[in-house]
Amino acid sequence: MHDNDIEQMIQDRNRLLLSFFEHHLPKNTVRVTGNPNSPVVIIQNQFMANCYVKNFTIHFTDGQKNGPVIYTHKMSTDYPNRHGNHEEFTQWYDTYPMKRCFKVRIRNTSLYYTGHNYLDNNTEFKNIYPVFAEYEPKIFYTKSYANNLIHELQNSKIELTQPLEVE
Repeated sequence: MHDNDIEQMIQDRNRLLLSFFEHHLPKNTVRVTGNPNSPVVIIQNQFMANCYVKNFTIHFTDGQKNGPVIYTHKMSTDYPNRHGNHEEFTQWYDTYPMKRCFKVRIRNTSLYYTGHNYLDNNTEFKNIYPVFAEYEPKIFYTKSYANNLIHELQNSKIELTQPLEVE
């Protein structure tokens, strides 16, 4: 299998993963983010779903590190089983609390840190420009990572007109 074929297969799998969650949580914002090879499902830009994918199978866990798999779903483009059993999903979703994730926001605004641009390829903080927007905020999996970003930006030569906060 060629690299392009593998990359396409990973993209197809991640689209199915997003479609699965959007089907079961139609009133929620769902994003698939992180490393495409081991994507993370983010719900409402606040919670990480307790699951992981291996090939085309979603493994739903109890949320504990190395915890048991509660149930699995083999993703497929074939109907009628494309989205699996809704009752099984709902039971898992309602039973196992999801891990909180965090965003960095400019205080008293709806602008969130989304990433940064570089003045040049040097990765030192003195050569970056943070980018803030209303949509698609960068998700931090721990509060300490979000706080570290704020600390590094405050200690850089970047002038911040408003304080930043973790949300």
